[in-house]
Amino acid sequence: QEGEGWRLKGSDDQAMAFYQQEISLHPSFLPAYVSLEAAQRRHSLWKEARETRQKISGIKAAQPPPQK
Repeated sequence: QEGEGWRLKGSDDQAMAFYQQEISLHPSFLPAYVSLEAAQRRHSLWKEARETRQKISGIKAAQPPPQK
């Protein structure tokens, strides 16, 4: 994932922009939300991280339970 590449290079701003772009293209792509929230927390963007966490919870709630 390109966002991870930016993160590993130390460019969280670029990574967050990529995660947000990925989310706009694939609104239920959970890994992008999780990575975005982590980057927001690293930058002390608490309100944004909380909003992202709420979206993660909503996506998880909408998914069918795993089959056993």
